[in-house]
Amino acid sequence: MFGLNEKQLLIVTIVAICIVMAAGGAAVYYFQFVVLEEKKAKIKEIETKTTAAQKQIEEMDRFKTETEEFNKKIESVRSVIPSLSTEEYDKFVNMIQSIRNQCGVEIGAARLTLTNKKNPVGGALPVSMVRVDYQLTATGRFYNVIRFLNAIETHNRFMHIQTFAITPAKAGLDSFNLPVTISTYLFKPGTPGAATAAPQEPPLLPPTTPIP
Repeated sequence: MFGLNEKQLLIVTIVAICIVMAAGGAAVYYFQFVVLEEKKAKIKEIETKTTAAQKQIEEMDRFKTETEEFNKKIESVRSVIPSLSTEEYDKFVNMIQSIRNQCGVEIGAARLTLTNKKNPVGGALPVSMVRVDYQLTATGRFYNVIRFLNAIETHNRFMHIQTFAITPAKAGLDSFNLPVTISTYLFKPGTPGAATAAPQEPPLLPPTTPIP
């Protein structure tokens, strides 16, 4: 073969085998100690990023849950202490009218007024709130008048009786007058610290229709 004798051919074959083995060893070394290590480092980097992303997802889920709970608390507060608006005056008066219907009393002329007076308990109000006083005179049987007072004090909306008195309406009749001042509280609209336009003074309200 190519003028080589048997001994030379054997030597060439052995050299070729050594070259192939050396090349294979180099390839194995390259893939095991270079490529494989690079892949391991890449996998570790991906795992680190995945762990960080998972923590962010968990944090976002927790934040979402807290936000939903906070919004529920805000809605709960709004049902007890609404925001100041002209529409809210009407809602408040309608609520009082509904209570007086349930209790069976008649309400004479009434008036809503904004006030800066200090509360008997707690002193001055926070700057974010205003107090509205509803002055009225309810008339009815003694038990019904007491029911009206109790319904005001125990209502879900935050309000309380500032002053009241119970006096006979007419001699010889089971009828009593209840001049009373009911206070409720409203949040001022707008961001904290922002200037707020003064709301219009609530109007004088007409008497309700007498209950038979």
